[in-house]
Amino acid sequence: LWALESLAWDGKYLMRVSLILARLADKAPDVRMVNTPLNSLRQIFLPWLPQTSVGVDDRIRILRKIAGEFEEVGWELLTGLLPQNRGFATFTPRPLWRDWSLNWSPGVSHQDRIKEEKACATMLLDMAGPDELKWLKLIELLEQFDPQSRTRIIEGLKGYEVESLNSESRDKIYEALREKISKHRRYADSNWAFGKSEVDQLEEVEKYFEPKDYVSRYLWLFDHYPELPDQSIKVPWKEREVAVYEKRREVLERILEKDGLEGVLRLAEFAKSPGDVGFTLARAKLVAEDEEIIPKLLDHENQNIVSLAISYSSRRFFDEKWDWVDGFVRDAWSANSLVNLALAIRDDDRVWEFVEKHGEIVEEKYWTQVSRYILPITEENISYAVSMLLKYNRPFSAIEVLSHAAYNKMDLSPQLVMDTLFEA
Repeated sequence: LWALESLAWDGKYLMRVSLILARLADKAPDVRMVNTPLNSLRQIFLPWLPQTSVGVDDRIRILRKIAGEFEEVGWELLTGLLPQNRGFATFTPRPLWRDWSLNWSPGVSHQDRIKEEKACATMLLDMAGPDELKWLKLIELLEQFDPQSRTRIIEGLKGYEVESLNSESRDKIYEALREKISKHRRYADSNWAFGKSEVDQLEEVEKYFEPKDYVSRYLWLFDHYPELPDQSIKVPWKEREVAVYEKRREVLERILEKDGLEGVLRLAEFAKSPGDVGFTLARAKLVAEDEEIIPKLLDHENQNIVSLAISYSSRRFFDEKWDWVDGFVRDAWSANSLVNLALAIRDDDRVWEFVEKHGEIVEEKYWTQVSRYILPITEENISYAVSMLLKYNRPFSAIEVLSHAAYNKMDLSPQLVMDTLFEA
């Protein structure tokens, strides 16, 4: 690669060198390395630091040739040549016995840089065609395009044949647009954010790709930290949490009205944070009878559905405490249902009595699964908790419990500490 990069300094060889590097990049394995043929091409053609003696017009002509003969390599190269906020470059070797780089100096005129960047943007737009993956990439890199090219992208999306897409591809483009719009709405006061009119145009495009399915349309809301598009980043986090909860409640009400509990379960199956589905159902009291959720969903084959049921149970316990558990739980429940209900109960060591009461199988499942982060540890019960973790072969979790207790200045038995360390 160094030899080819040295030859690239001379205009007589640049075309041949570039096509050789493109062919190598086309055949090269996909590895995370800096020293690759594709990266060599990027260093040679970088608009703000081209490492060749060839002028901008000839560089653009060679880039077109690469894109025409090696489409995928050309696409990767051109996206890598777009302007970046934190872009960097490394110097390529210069010839020692030829004068090809003697008159070269770092940097180019602003006019030449803009000319090459716009040419790269134009080539990318021409290459996108009907390929939804390429359009997803264009949306992802939207900030790196000049305003004129962004307008072309928006117009291209408006003219896209949406009906030709399958639901998965349509959902991906919709989600990419939604995230982009949300970002620029929330940071509207930043100097890098798009203007209101441009964001409005993106919202118009977003409607073309909006999923017909209400569940798919609002799947993003049940992520771990969703950001509402109409809410400034300056809003205090407590206010944002309230707004997110209200929006989630509104969406779940609509799904229940339209598709019933089956629609909510479908949402939970694909949600990144299914627990928030269950939590919202319980907090907003959207389910008429607990029996619709518990115990059957606590022992479901789909782990996302189980997470929904655990979070639902956790919120119901928070509201009603042990009166709810004692009046609701039946011995006929499966071991998995009883264990998952126990895992939903936090900050109350009475749960350990509940586990013991329901037999050895429930006890074993609970103590082998419970996270040390949710154990309600006090000075009075730490010996019991550690002994149970050791009983079910979890010495390292027991050490973590002791470490946390020591950090909180709890009075620990030296014998308990020694026994735990010996077990580990």
